[in-house]
Amino acid sequence: MPVIRALVIVMLASTLAFADGTTRVLLADEDPELQRAVKATLAPWRLEVVTSAARPADANQAQLIGDAKTARFVVWREHGELVVLDRERGEAEHREAKAGPLDPASAAAAALTVKTLMRLPPPDQVAEAPAQPNEPRDQITRPTGPADDGLELRVQGGVATRVARGQQNEFGGRASLAVFVKPASIALRLGIAGELGTETDVQGAGFKGSWRDWSVIGLASWAFSVAPRWEIEPYVGAGVLRSMLDGEEGMMQRQERETLVTLRAGTFVRARLGRFSVGALLGFDATPGTPTYTRMGMGSQFFEVPPFALSFGLVVAADLGR
Repeated sequence: MPVIRALVIVMLASTLAFADGTTRVLLADEDPELQRAVKATLAPWRLEVVTSAARPADANQAQLIGDAKTARFVVWREHGELVVLDRERGEAEHREAKAGPLDPASAAAAALTVKTLMRLPPPDQVAEAPAQPNEPRDQITRPTGPADDGLELRVQGGVATRVARGQQNEFGGRASLAVFVKPASIALRLGIAGELGTETDVQGAGFKGSWRDWSVIGLASWAFSVAPRWEIEPYVGAGVLRSMLDGEEGMMQRQERETLVTLRAGTFVRARLGRFSVGALLGFDATPGTPTYTRMGMGSQFFEVPPFALSFGLVVAADLGR
């Protein structure tokens, strides 16, 4: 019976909290300037902002506090970051923020960041959107058009070891530079990556030289938060690979150039540190229709451009904001 009584109390509290359709935001920060700035910034959306001096230790504790307070969003600062937890989406987003007491300008900037991370629609759409009979009371109607907060830009560099499978296994290094853009309203990122590989020695059937390649690949990725600060980001892509073979064959110079289509799939695993992130990458490349080179006039094969490759390495990225 005590358990049933507790459940009834929680249900009644939730019903009363949202009886007027108001969405609640819990600001778990005792800073008075931040409290004033957040309330002023969110006022056009008619949100109920409640404050608490007890800051959650992590996203899991914030989820529990939000449940207890019947708050759709929980906002707090930790380790030099501003964190906004959306209980409905089950996601916590982090942005760099000042620690300690805030002056009015810093508090206003932090409040704007809170508004951006909450993915709020224009205020007039909140006021005009009718409540649906089966729609949760704490749900905010989202715009159907493009988000008004622009694009987030990410610049990422990486180094990796590549194991390429062709006529024989080839081991080499890769350096990459990528640029991604992300609409503010979704976790999808679209980008382009340029990569340069190290040279591989090629020797056989009277040929002695080296092979190298570079590639330009378009990528699409989707990030999933798995823990505070940690995310997994699977990606797929397609692009072009430029293959270059140079060497000597029978006292004569030989050069071979090919432009090939290459396909890629893999994942990033990264830890977010404010606007920066560090992590690991794992990728698989497939290049159909790779050429095989033979000695002229003899047909003796000495090299095949690898049709498959596996890469693993490290990445560092910076989110430059909107």
